[in-house]
Amino acid sequence: MSKRVDTERINLVSMLMIVLAFAACYISAVVVLTPKLYDVSIGSKASHNIIAPRTVVNAAATQALRDAAAKEVQIVYKLDESLVNKYSENAAVFFQNVNSLRQEAQALRSAYSGSRLRPTGELSVSEWQLVVSAAELQEMMQRFTVPVSADEGWWLLHVEENEILRFQEAVLPKLLNVLQSGVEERMLSAKKAALIHELNSTELSEILKNIGQKVLQECLLPTFVEDREATAHARASAAAAVAPVEIRRGDIIVREGDAVTKEQYAILNSLSLVADGKANYRLQIGILIFIIIAFSAFLAYMAIYRRHVLANNKNMLIVAVSIILTMALSVLLNSVDYRISPALIGVMMVALLVEERTAMAVNIVLSFCIGLFSKDSSGSILGFDSMVMTATMLLGGQVAIYLLHRHHRRGTIIAAGLFSGIAAACMHVAIYLIIHIKLSELLIAAAWVLGSNAVCAVLVVGSLSLWENLFDIATSARLNELSNANHPLLRQLMTEAPGTYRHSMWTAALAESAAEAIDADSQLARVGAYYHDVGKLRRPLYFKENQKPNENIHDTMPPQESASVIISHQKDGVALLNKHKLPSAVAQIAFEHHGTTLAAYFYHKAMEADGGKAPLQKNFRYPGVRPSTKESAIVFLADSCEAAVRALDNPTRETVESTVASVIRNKIDDGQLSASPLNFREISTIQQSFLRTFNGLLHDRIPYPKIGEA
Repeated sequence: MSKRVDTERINLVSMLMIVLAFAACYISAVVVLTPKLYDVSIGSKASHNIIAPRTVVNAAATQALRDAAAKEVQIVYKLDESLVNKYSENAAVFFQNVNSLRQEAQALRSAYSGSRLRPTGELSVSEWQLVVSAAELQEMMQRFTVPVSADEGWWLLHVEENEILRFQEAVLPKLLNVLQSGVEERMLSAKKAALIHELNSTELSEILKNIGQKVLQECLLPTFVEDREATAHARASAAAAVAPVEIRRGDIIVREGDAVTKEQYAILNSLSLVADGKANYRLQIGILIFIIIAFSAFLAYMAIYRRHVLANNKNMLIVAVSIILTMALSVLLNSVDYRISPALIGVMMVALLVEERTAMAVNIVLSFCIGLFSKDSSGSILGFDSMVMTATMLLGGQVAIYLLHRHHRRGTIIAAGLFSGIAAACMHVAIYLIIHIKLSELLIAAAWVLGSNAVCAVLVVGSLSLWENLFDIATSARLNELSNANHPLLRQLMTEAPGTYRHSMWTAALAESAAEAIDADSQLARVGAYYHDVGKLRRPLYFKENQKPNENIHDTMPPQESASVIISHQKDGVALLNKHKLPSAVAQIAFEHHGTTLAAYFYHKAMEADGGKAPLQKNFRYPGVRPSTKESAIVFLADSCEAAVRALDNPTRETVESTVASVIRNKIDDGQLSASPLNFREISTIQQSFLRTFNGLLHDRIPYPKIGEA
């Protein structure tokens, strides 16, 4: 029953951590994506400077410039063939009417000349007036289609035929050529002047020249008309060529104390900065759904594949803190540049302090959540730049996790950050090359990404000790530091208890090889073995390996007192490790390395001293707990096996094998491995690993049988 309640407590705590991380992501996104609103109106004074949160186009100013550019475009004209035909026909009709009227006049003249009134000769003007009335003459003048005077009309009627032909050839062909070539309004006067000049250069009579000028004035007109469609297109093109007037991110839209103009109000409205009393629930609901989906996927993965991590309060606390810290930094850095992403900090923290596979899931959550509000200067949400940032963060985080796998130096963290930055920058470059971004913009974006990841790695390295101590985590880097023989405890062990030091080194060799064989944490097993017996430093000479030959202090002590001293090294070791602030995982190994085993030597000695009466076993058993982890169980077995093998006078392969097998079997029979997660297959693998290691450590001491010997 108690176990079930504890499990429920663990699950509740884990869920609380996830809820906190979820809230951090949601609040961060809402803070970044929701603009600050201002209670302003047209004509109201700004209480403080209103700054543009993102780049926006000044529509009014842009439109004014475009209108001005459109007005500067000249009207586009096109040749109107109908006008060409019309004006050409008018000129041709004039000369046709001249010829027609001349024929009529010739008929009248012939009739009158043959009469009795005037037998022969040309008719004078007065005689013409006798032949036709004034009204008839006026009608004839109107048929000329060109306003000519009576004298000019009379001249056209009676002048000789060859003169008329010369007149027509001097005017009509040239006029038609000019009309067909097109006449623009602005060139009309020049072309008329040119034709008149040519006409005046002929040998025609002055009166015909005057008539010819009238014909040119009446028939030479513009044949180009406005092409409305082309003009509109040209003006639209000119307007489109005008670059938009932008209000850049960080520019002051309205200064403090200034009245808000209509144009400024329009800009504020386009930026959604005007408070209208309505909350943007669509934005908030959208963000909520997005975050729910991301965390649902994360929780499903953890529940199915990483249940042991999900059930660990400390691990989930680290995950929650990593996400919360990363999102908080993202909010701060987004105001500087959207390409600065601290996602790698959270990913690395989880990879170093928890495990790589959980870090992969956290990487996905952070990449999508931070990518959600990675707005570019235009302020677009979930735009192209947002997707690029998500992709680069996913790639960079994955590369870092891969490089951090079982690392042994803090320098590896820097290298992981640098190479992850290179990978992310290459992703940026590849995408921007595809969409033809300017080289300068491409290089700037790549530099931001590379620099961000490198800085993240530096920050992780700088703060790693803090997190290790805060969460009491034995990271690979921390364990590597503890492996250094210059550590104060190891130096003290080497000088004050050299026998114990050698025993610890041998035990570490056994534990490390065995842990590797069953895919346990070999580094933790090795370091745990280094420090498992540091409690002997309190009374080093009370332990056999540190005593001189034939000098055993226990020979003069009661068995129970000797057992108490020996057993106390377990508690003393934990106290010493805590004093030096070693990780609890190392202290746990020291506390569990004897389990609840019996100090058999002193127990049997006490029995002999009491005439064969068995004393109370609790006075001779270690008060610790049975090994609860694979690493602790391995050190427990390695410690016992090393001590047993070391006690052999003349170890051989057979005696070592039998001794190791006997020790492990006795520990199993005594129930010392009942709390450990080891199975029988792993125990067998550990046993074989011990034998291989002993073969290497004792190769110069174990006599091998000769070939042919039984």
